[in-house]
Amino acid sequence: MTHNRIHTSSEVTDTVLRMFGTELDTEVRPHDAISDLSAIDSVKLMRLVTDLEDHYRISLDDDAVFTVTTVGDLIDLVSTTLDSQP
Repeated sequence: MTHNRIHTSSEVTDTVLRMFGTELDTEVRPHDAISDLSAIDSVKLMRLVTDLEDHYRISLDDDAVFTVTTVGDLIDLVSTTLDSQP
């Protein structure tokens, strides 16, 4: 993927949900609280964040990552970061 590609909101949502679902082996929805996901721990969360950064070739702000509470918040953070790319 390159920075020049337009990433739609639904594409980002689908990608984040797919990555979470694959990593946690369960269906995940945007409104799910990350802390309520039974299969999540800090290592898996950081692996997911790193995978998203690699997939989109972005760098998510560490402080912002630690403030997300839902999967949807993380989707929004990825989308916002992509929108701010040149």
